[in-house]
Amino acid sequence: MVTASHGDRGQLLLVAAIVVATTVLGAVVLLNTVHSSPDLSAQTDAQSVTNTERTIPQIEHDLRGLFMASSLENGTRLPYVDRSGSFDAAVDAYSGEYTRLISTDQSAVVAVEHNASESIDGAVAYANQSSADFVDSGNEFVVTDAEELPRLRIRLDDVTDDLRVRINSSDPLGTTGDDIEFEVSDSGGLTGDIQCSGADDAPVEIDLVHGAGEVTSDDAYCTVAVDESDWNLDEYNVKFEYGTDTNGTYAVSGEEGGPDPIDCVDPCETGIVNPVFDLTYQDPNAAYSSTFTLYARDV
Repeated sequence: MVTASHGDRGQLLLVAAIVVATTVLGAVVLLNTVHSSPDLSAQTDAQSVTNTERTIPQIEHDLRGLFMASSLENGTRLPYVDRSGSFDAAVDAYSGEYTRLISTDQSAVVAVEHNASESIDGAVAYANQSSADFVDSGNEFVVTDAEELPRLRIRLDDVTDDLRVRINSSDPLGTTGDDIEFEVSDSGGLTGDIQCSGADDAPVEIDLVHGAGEVTSDDAYCTVAVDESDWNLDEYNVKFEYGTDTNGTYAVSGEEGGPDPIDCVDPCETGIVNPVFDLTYQDPNAAYSSTFTLYARDV
């Protein structure tokens, strides 16, 4: 009995020793896990931030392309969409497809919605290659009484005749002078309130968002901007002056909302010219949401 008792006691001590050793070992592993978790969490959070910083600009870029692709008039893509609901459907389809693609390699969800109630209506005057002239006459306002000019695009297929763009405030007749003026010529390129030397070999393209953007030609590329203090008018009235041999296309969009209703020369389309979107990006470690205006003005 004594021998058995000592044997049982020995087994008990052995089991106890194993349990204690296991507990200590488990505690060490747990302690190491506790000590390592902040680094792991920090790395995970940093990766989430990186993913967010990469994803949101990509979505905003895609929405700019989707907006332009959603309106086609006589072969020309224009910076406007109508309020029929087709653009909302296109944005919903994009949102679903983007989430499907992004979720293949990470646990993330993207939601993009067109905020139609906040989007800004207006009009866009345009001319395409089928037009007989750049506009009906060589001294004509293409947009008047616009509260803002979210987008102004011009493409000149030749510059044998000068093109002068005049933008006036609260004076469609231009009797008090021009607030903003720039000119494209075959000898000096782009001069005036925006400048790009060498931009005189066709085709010349000017693309401005609230007065800032880029100019490209066969021999030049320039980032340009009208001085911020000049691009701050009560309203915007856009006039083109040019010779009889000026050929090209343009699209000038103006926002509604000023004291007078916006007007534009034919052909002219009305609808949303500056859409607003609600963006959401979420993964297990980060959540991002914002309201994104397509043509936001830096003020």
